[in-house]
Amino acid sequence: MLRRFSTKERSHPWQLMTDHCSLATDHSCLTRRLGFATFPAWFADERSELSSLSTAPAFRLQFLPEFRKIAPRLDNCESGGIGRRAGLRIQSRKGWGFNSPLSHHMSSLTRPAEREFRDRHPICGRDRSKSDSPTRKLGACHRVSWALKEQMEQKTKLNLEIKDVSSCQKNLVVEVPAEEIDQEVDKLAREYARRAKVPGFRPGKVPLSIIKQRFGSELRGDATQDIIQRSWKEALETRDLHPLTKPTVKDLQEQPGSPLKFTVSFEVLPPIEVKDYKGVVVTVPSIPIEDADIDKALEALREQHAQFVPCESSDIKDGHYVTLTVDGEFEGGGKPLHEDDVTCVVGDSQTNQTFSDNLRGAKLGEARSFDVSYPADYHRKRFAGKTVHYAVTIKDIKEKHLAELNEEFAEDLGAKTLEELRNKVKDDLITNAKRTAEKKSREAVLDAIIQRHAFDVPESLVGDELEEHARRIATDLARQGIDVNKTSIDWKKVFEKERPRAEQAVRRSLVLDAIARQEGLEVTEEELETEFQKLAEGMNKSSAAVRAQFEKDKRTQGFREHLRQNKALDFIYRNANISGG
Repeated sequence: MLRRFSTKERSHPWQLMTDHCSLATDHSCLTRRLGFATFPAWFADERSELSSLSTAPAFRLQFLPEFRKIAPRLDNCESGGIGRRAGLRIQSRKGWGFNSPLSHHMSSLTRPAEREFRDRHPICGRDRSKSDSPTRKLGACHRVSWALKEQMEQKTKLNLEIKDVSSCQKNLVVEVPAEEIDQEVDKLAREYARRAKVPGFRPGKVPLSIIKQRFGSELRGDATQDIIQRSWKEALETRDLHPLTKPTVKDLQEQPGSPLKFTVSFEVLPPIEVKDYKGVVVTVPSIPIEDADIDKALEALREQHAQFVPCESSDIKDGHYVTLTVDGEFEGGGKPLHEDDVTCVVGDSQTNQTFSDNLRGAKLGEARSFDVSYPADYHRKRFAGKTVHYAVTIKDIKEKHLAELNEEFAEDLGAKTLEELRNKVKDDLITNAKRTAEKKSREAVLDAIIQRHAFDVPESLVGDELEEHARRIATDLARQGIDVNKTSIDWKKVFEKERPRAEQAVRRSLVLDAIARQEGLEVTEEELETEFQKLAEGMNKSSAAVRAQFEKDKRTQGFREHLRQNKALDFIYRNANISGG
C-alpha cells in the first residue's frame, strides 16, 4: 500500500496522489465529499487500511484498483469548503480536456438524457455492480466519456419543415421538444455557474438551482437563440438552401414546459428555365434624322460655347445671370439664413418667381428686401409652408452671348466650313440613333423572352433596385447643393411610381442569369482585365488602381456578374430576327 512513486509513474496523466495531507476517516465528512449517502460495500472493506494511514504526516497514496471507481468524483471535488475543514484535498492532473462538474452538480445525472447512465461509472460507463479489472486502461475511459458526450448531443432532435409561400419565399418551421429546451438551459446554467458572481457564494460555487432562479429568463432566451441558430445552420447544410438575405424569425411560441415553435422566413432565387430564347422576332422602328434635328444640335453647340459678359451699367432684365448675397429670416423664428455668391437666372423657370419679380430693374450694388412664401409641399423641408423675409445685395450682373452660326464658329469647332460642320453633326446624330436603336432592339428581344415566362421576383432584389434609384436622386440633388435629408420628398410615392421599372429590371437580370447558366457563358480574366482598362481610360487611372479599388469595395464579383449578363444579352441579340419599322 505504501511506496514511493518513480518519476515515470508520477508523469502518468491519470496518476492520483496526495502530498502532505491526511485522509479523513470521519464517516459523515467523507460521505459528503464522495457524494454517497452510505459507503459502498467494497469501500467499507478497505476502510480499516485507510484508517491506518490517517495519522501519517506525509505520504503518497496510490489508489486501490477498486478505489479508481470514485476517482472522477474525487477529482471533481472542489478544493476548500468541507474538504478543507475535513483535511481532505486530493489533487490530480486534468486529462479530460473539459471542465468536470463540481460535486454539488452530480444531481444533473437525473436528467432524462442521462438517466440511463445513472448507475454506470461516470467515466467509462461500465456497470458499477460488476467487478473491475485492476489492469483496465484509463485511456478507454477518456474515449468513452467523449462517446457519451456525442451520444447526448445526438439526442438533440429538431423537427424542421420547409414550406413554400411562393417560388421565391420560403418558411422554415421548427418545433423543439420541451425536454430539449430544458437540457439546453441546464447546459447554459453550468456555463453561467462558472462565471456568475452571486452574493454569499464564491465564484464557481453557485448551485444550479440558484443560477436558474436568478437568471431564468436570460438562460431561456439564450437557449432559444442558440437553438434558432442551430436549426438555421442545420437547414442550410441538409436542405441545400441558398438564401438571398438574412432570415427573419417570426411566430415565436415560447412557453415553459411546452415545445419551442418558431418560423424562419427567407427568400431564394426562383427556379427559372428559359425556353425559346433563340430566333426571337422583334420589330424596332428606325429613327430618321431630319434638318430640324441638325439645327437643334447646332443650337446646343452655341449654348455650350456661350460667353458671359459683365453688364455693370445696365438694369437687371430677364436672362441676366445675377450673383447675390442673401440674408433671410423665417417668420415666426428660426435660424437665420446667410449665403454668399448665390447665382440665379432672372426669369428662368428654375428661379423662384418672387425673386425674379423683385430683381428686375435693380442695378449693381443695390440692396432689395422682399418676402417669399413657400408652398407646403416645397421640396426643402426647412422652407415648406413658411414665409421668409429676404434682404439681397446685387454683387454681379452678366449677360450670356451666343456665338453667331457662321464660318468662324465652324472653324473654332474644327470644321473648315459651316456645311462641313452640319455634315459632321448629322453623322454624329446618325451614329447616336443607331446606338439608340440597337439598345432598344436588345431590350425588345429580352422583354419578348420575359413575356413568355411568368415567375415571382424576390422582394429583396426589388428593394435593392429602389434603393439604387433613391441614391441616384440624392446624388443629383447633391450636385445642385441640396441636402436630400432636408427635402420634403415623399419617398413612398417615389417608390410606388418606380416599382414597375424595378420589378422589370430584376426580371431581366434573372432571365439573363438563367440564359448564361444554360449556355455556359462565363467571363474570363482577360475579358475582366479589358473592361477594367476601359474604365481606367475614362477615370485617368491605371487598370491596376481601378481593380484594387473594386476589390477594396468588394465590387469585383458584382462587376463580373454584370459582364456575364451582358454576354447573355449579346447572345440572344445575335440570335434574334430583328426588322426595322
